[in-house]
Amino acid sequence: MYWRRRGFPYDFLGDREMRKELVGVIRTDASATWEGVTVQGSTAGLRLVNFFHPIMWAVRCRDAYAPLQRFESDLCLRRVLRHALTIWPERFSVNATNLRSMLRTFSKTTRVSNFRPTLAKAIIERFSKPGQRVLDFSAGYGGRLLGCIACW
Repeated sequence: MYWRRRGFPYDFLGDREMRKELVGVIRTDASATWEGVTVQGSTAGLRLVNFFHPIMWAVRCRDAYAPLQRFESDLCLRRVLRHALTIWPERFSVNATNLRSMLRTFSKTTRVSNFRPTLAKAIIERFSKPGQRVLDFSAGYGGRLLGCIACW
């Protein structure tokens, strides 16, 4: 089977894509993300932080399966691929991006998510002064760290 030989379809970013993701967070106008007391963050930077943490695909949440577990099961992988063909019947229906989406949402499967870097940037810029230190107790998968770095 093609996907078994190829391995799990982790997202790959080259230098150009990494720079583009970083610049997207840096250029985000954090003040414009606030709507009253709520924040509307974009997905800028998420691909970058997720790229450096492929372990996210193996982490189980509660009683659900991790997407990597589903991928490693021949039965589940075949079912996911068949289902993908019904949703995206075009020739690109089973590309890496679509396969990741399908594995993320397959029956009794869930995936951990990352904190949006643009949200972190908006919160840090609103509630701290330039040059102040930021302490993050959560130690997640890099979303808040990238948001903090983008404030410099």
